[in-house]
Amino acid sequence: MYEISSLRPDQLVFIDETRLDRSIRIGRKGWAPQGKRPRQIKQFHCSRRFQILPAYTQDGVIHFQVYEGSTDTRVFEDFIKELLPYCGK
Repeated sequence: MYEISSLRPDQLVFIDETRLDRSIRIGRKGWAPQGKRPRQIKQFHCSRRFQILPAYTQDGVIHFQVYEGSTDTRVFEDFIKELLPYCGK
């Protein structure tokens, strides 16, 4: 925290990673007749997975990349190389 305290807010860039697929989210609440335990059935969807890598500044998104698969070192390094021209000194 001390090292970045000298930076101005307009000098900061934040990178986030988000995944999008067709998995089903099941809540922890359910209904069942009195005296019976609620039972959950979840269907498994084997589908394509997409990753979203956006870079934010205080003014909004300056660069993003959407791709199929997972993020690995090569993908992240390529994203940073593409991001650098959008950044100032």
